[in-house]
Amino acid sequence: AVKRGDITHNPLARVEMGHEDNVRGVVISEIDFATLLAAADEPLKPILITAYDTGLRKATVLSLRWSEVDLRDRCLRLRTVDSATKKRPPAIPMTSRLHAALSALPRSTSGAVFVNPKKNRPWIQIQKMWDRARAAVGMEHVWFHDLRRSFITNARRRGVQESVIMRMSGHKTRNVFERYNVVDETDLRKAVAMI
Repeated sequence: AVKRGDITHNPLARVEMGHEDNVRGVVISEIDFATLLAAADEPLKPILITAYDTGLRKATVLSLRWSEVDLRDRCLRLRTVDSATKKRPPAIPMTSRLHAALSALPRSTSGAVFVNPKKNRPWIQIQKMWDRARAAVGMEHVWFHDLRRSFITNARRRGVQESVIMRMSGHKTRNVFERYNVVDETDLRKAVAMI
């Protein structure tokens, strides 16, 4: 309105923005993940395993290419630049479960790891499969991005150093990392027990 000349100044210019607490605290346990995985359509299962076991974002998982998968050295060597961090992540070691899931997949002519078997093209949209899996186990509150948060939080709970987790997840700042690192009552009780 100011640019158009409708008003001379912004009446809200001096109003401070309120702080919105929009940090999600959903962390998927290994047991809940196994339940979700069992309910998932077959093409979705290796996608879920990749996201849960690496903490990669959905777009990065879906764009994964066979040229980035090193089954012999059991790691992912991403060549693409992460859109959020603007840099290439280091080699990401595979869990045994991820190695088995990727080893079982057929190679596509497109070079993509995750291919829609009906269209023989890389997956672009997996929302319907994701929604079916969540609904089947009553986990409609879970978002795909919660797999990333779960990887980070579960790694920390298992004793992985935070600096190592940040390197694996591509977080450059501690501030952003803390949005994914959920500390709850269970963590506090464990800390007291250790003390």
